[in-house]
Amino acid sequence: LITVATTIIYWKMPKTYRSDTLILVLPQKVPKDYVRPTVTTPVAARLRTITEEILSRTRLETIITQLNLYPEVRKRDFIDQAVEEMRKDIEIKVKGNSSFRIYYQNQDPETARAVTSRLASLFIEENLKTREQQARVTTDFLSKELASARKKLEEQEKAITEFKFQHIGNLPQQNKANLAMLGQLAEQRQMISQSIARAEDKRLLIQQQLAGTGQFLDDGNATSLQAQLQAAKNRLFALKSTYTDNHIEVRKVQAQIRQLEDRLKSVGEEVQDEVPEGSQTIGPMALDLKNQLMVINKEIERLKKEEARINQQIALYQKRLEEAPRVELQLQKLTRDYNNTRGFYEDLLRKKMQAEQAENLERRQQGEQFKILDPASLPRIPYKPNPKKVFPIGILLGLGAGCGLAFLAEMLDKSFRNVKEVEEYLGVPVLAAIPLIKKQKA
Repeated sequence: LITVATTIIYWKMPKTYRSDTLILVLPQKVPKDYVRPTVTTPVAARLRTITEEILSRTRLETIITQLNLYPEVRKRDFIDQAVEEMRKDIEIKVKGNSSFRIYYQNQDPETARAVTSRLASLFIEENLKTREQQARVTTDFLSKELASARKKLEEQEKAITEFKFQHIGNLPQQNKANLAMLGQLAEQRQMISQSIARAEDKRLLIQQQLAGTGQFLDDGNATSLQAQLQAAKNRLFALKSTYTDNHIEVRKVQAQIRQLEDRLKSVGEEVQDEVPEGSQTIGPMALDLKNQLMVINKEIERLKKEEARINQQIALYQKRLEEAPRVELQLQKLTRDYNNTRGFYEDLLRKKMQAEQAENLERRQQGEQFKILDPASLPRIPYKPNPKKVFPIGILLGLGAGCGLAFLAEMLDKSFRNVKEVEEYLGVPVLAAIPLIKKQKA
C-alpha cells in the first residue's frame, strides 16, 4: 500500500525540470609571447563578477518579462519576488580553470532549456564586453600617463638645455679644454712678462743715457747759468720718468735747479721755464733717445694691457675649474632625473603599445573566449521529485511498514502455538496434546 501511495503521490506532485549547459573557456588564439593580454584575472574571479552582473535585478527582470517567467508570483507579489525566485533556481558550478556549467530549473522543461540557453548567451556576451572594456580602460589610462610623462620629459630636457647654456664653459666635458687653455694662457703670460722685463731693462738703459749731462745741448755753451739750468731740467725730466719725487737723485737735481734759479735772479737774468719736449736746447742724440723711450713706453703699456687681459682670462678659466664640481653635481642631478623620467616614459610607451595590441585582439574576438561545448539540454526526467530517489524510498518504507505490522501483530497475538509455550505459561507439565487435524482434499 505504501509503495502504491508513493507512486500516486509522485504522479500528483508538481514536477521541476533542470536544464544545464557546459561552457568551455578557450585561451586566446594568438600566443601570449607575441601579444600579452591586459585581462589577467583568473577565470573563477572573473566568473564571479560576470555572475553578479547577470544576476542583477535589471538583467533578470528583462529575462522574466521576455520569457514570461513566474506569472503566478508576479500576479501575487511584486517583480522583486520573481527575481529572488529566479536567483534561487540558477546555479553556476566552476570546473577548474577551463570550463563551468550553468543550471536552471523550472516546472516546464522547454522553459528551463530556453532560460539556460539565454543565460549562456549572456555569459558569453558579458565576457567579451568586460574584456574589451577592461582593455580599453587600460589603454586610456596608459595614454594619459604617457602624455603626462612626455610633458615632464620635455620640461626636464628644456631645463637641462637652459642649464648648459647658462653654464657654458663650466660643463664637465669642457674641463680638459679649460685646463689646456689655462696652460696656454700661462705660457703666454710668461712670455709677455719676459718681454716686459726686457723692455724695462732697455728703457732703464735709455733713461740712464738721458740722465747724463752735457750731451743734450747743441750750442756747447755749458758755462752759462741758463744752459746749466736747462740741462738740470732735462735731467730732472728723465729721472721722473723712472723714479718718484722722493728719490734721492730727483731731490738732488731739484735742489740744483733751485740754486741755479736763485743765481740767475741775483744777476738779473730771466729764467724761462721751457718744456723739455721740443726744446731747441736738446741735441739730436737726446731727441733720438727720447723717441726710443717713448716707443718703449708704449710697447710696455701695450704688453701690460695684454698681460692684464690674459690675467683676466686666467682668472675666468680658474673660476670655471673651481665651479666645475658644483656644476657637475647639479648637472648630474638633472641628468639623473631626466634618465629616470625617460626610462619611465619608454616603459609606458612599450606598455601602451602592448595594451593597444591587446585591445585590438579583444575587439577582433581573438582573445580568451567562452564557447558553448554542450548546448542547453531538454530535460526528460524531473529534477524534483527525482523518481530514482522517490521510488526506492517508497519501497523501503513499504518493506519497513510490512515488517513493523507483522511484528506488531505477533506481539498482540496471545494464542499458544506449541506445548512448550503452554508449559512455560502455566508452569505445569502437559499430560496430553491433540494434534492439528488437517482435512484431506478429495
